[in-house]
Amino acid sequence: MNDNKDTRSGKTLGDIRIGDLSPELQKRLADAIRAAQPQLNEVNRVIAARIAPQVEGIVRAAAANIPKVLPNFVLPPLKIDYETLFPNLAEFNETLLSGLKPALEATHLLQREQFGKIFEQLRRVAERILPPNWHGANGLSVDLLETLLLDEGLPLAWVPPKAVLEKVFAAPTPAQRRNVIGRNWKIIGESCVQVLDSIEDPSLGEHVQFARLSAVSLLGGSPAPSQALSANLLDSVLRAEFSSPARKTVTSQKTRLDMEDYPIRVAIVLGAVWAAHGEYWPDKGHKIPHTFSRHASAHGVSRRQYTKINATLSLMHVTSLLKMLDVDTPR
Repeated sequence: MNDNKDTRSGKTLGDIRIGDLSPELQKRLADAIRAAQPQLNEVNRVIAARIAPQVEGIVRAAAANIPKVLPNFVLPPLKIDYETLFPNLAEFNETLLSGLKPALEATHLLQREQFGKIFEQLRRVAERILPPNWHGANGLSVDLLETLLLDEGLPLAWVPPKAVLEKVFAAPTPAQRRNVIGRNWKIIGESCVQVLDSIEDPSLGEHVQFARLSAVSLLGGSPAPSQALSANLLDSVLRAEFSSPARKTVTSQKTRLDMEDYPIRVAIVLGAVWAAHGEYWPDKGHKIPHTFSRHASAHGVSRRQYTKINATLSLMHVTSLLKMLDVDTPR
């Protein structure tokens, strides 16, 4: 009888698989393997420790003999005689350039015309997105813009004229910027009249009439009545032309107006309008501000609030807002 034959199954021991064993025998086999694993690991470690140095020695010996086995190759330097290959190279270059010159000049002219058209288009785009009095104005920095509008409440769209606007940009402090407005109040007032006369939307007609009355009062030497009318007209325009949520966004001081939510011209106008609605609560002991304040103009009538500069600024606010509604209409 063959000792390697399983007489019950007809299989040799080499043919038997784990799945052929009963669950109990499978468990015993697994337990035996786990028990013998430490000894198997030790055997592997000993074998590796003995073989590794021999393998390393063989590798070092082979590496040391490589230079002896492989011959040295020395390549001669590559030399090209261009004069022999191209005996008429200079003449060829001159002929080539002469032939290409008309094409290059034509390409240059075409590119110049194309770039000219592109820059003209960019200029027109800038004119559409910026107020007219900003076209070609110098001195504005992006960092200063938010300060002028949201912190100082200076209305700068459509009025003042460019020459005055540049002086505002150039003035280094808020007080000096207000002085620019004060020194140029008459020019600004006349500019407001011109802008008001350019408004075409008939639905704004009544607002425009009262704005003109405010301008006439200012230019006639009565800044206080002008400021009172402009301040109240500003509130009337906002209530008539803006939805309640939009008006609250533009005037509420709970959150700072995000000018990035609006086109540039609209942002310039509404940013200053937002600042003009700074909080003023007399019953809370707030001091009357000396800068233009819509609320202080209504609830803090005084020489401190009513000045020629503030009268000019209030008229500028109304003028800018009405012109914005005429051409941009964010309602």
